[in-house]
Amino acid sequence: MGVSVKSFDSTVHPSPESLGHGSPARRHRTRVVMAYATASAVVIALVVPLLFPGVGFGLVTHETCELGPVEATGVFWTPMILLNSPYLGWAWANLTESGFILGINISDGGSAGVFELAEWNLSGTRNVSTVGPGVNHPCVQPLLPTASPSHDEGGYTLAHPLNRSDANETANFSMADPGSRAEHPPLLPSVRFGNAFDPASVRFNASTCGGGAAASDSSSTEYSFEIPFTSNGHTLLVPAQLPALVRYSYRFPANVGVWQISNPDPGVTELFHGGWAFNFRTCAIF
Repeated sequence: MGVSVKSFDSTVHPSPESLGHGSPARRHRTRVVMAYATASAVVIALVVPLLFPGVGFGLVTHETCELGPVEATGVFWTPMILLNSPYLGWAWANLTESGFILGINISDGGSAGVFELAEWNLSGTRNVSTVGPGVNHPCVQPLLPTASPSHDEGGYTLAHPLNRSDANETANFSMADPGSRAEHPPLLPSVRFGNAFDPASVRFNASTCGGGAAASDSSSTEYSFEIPFTSNGHTLLVPAQLPALVRYSYRFPANVGVWQISNPDPGVTELFHGGWAFNFRTCAIF
């Protein structure tokens, strides 16, 4: 009924109780964290080139995008895995990066995430022309967020078990850095993420009414979120994406009900891609 996080290339396995609402869990600094840090660094490094797509080849000159001075900065909990479990059922998710696998499993309507602290910087962009042939990579937005990971990870319970619907799931939170040595470490905010059920965008139903148990798998290649930068007393929500290969498995018990399923990730178009969110109804209601 709890949340557990495990890494498949180590014997370090935090207990399910170590991930509670508002109670971060920090894994010991073994080669698990070193591997995870490497994976995170690769993920973060991929942000910039993905936001500068090639738009043709210049024979005489070509255009590239450069970052200007940092205009705003902040440290935020950034999602690595977001997972909802169906009511009365089970869910697993694995994050794979450069051969490293981080796993999480929850059950019975619970929802949880694994987050990493990252320092995000917001910079202006400008196009620069360079003499000589090359692929054009002009700026696609005036402001660009980039990140430096801290390699401090924490688990956060987004919804406790026995939750029939993910519709009211939180989109952000604050918690202390579990790696801080301070007696009273400050609470640090998360980015704003989407992991809740949306009744307006139900994709399909999973039903076991009158039948046996069911199983479904899904996957995603990125997480989308918004970074709440504060500058001159104003908060600016800046969209960002991190590429992350996450595979999900869901299990639905036999003959108990119907689960409406929506996908909180607005960038996913395929039916069975992305992490799912649920809304449960008993068989008699449908």
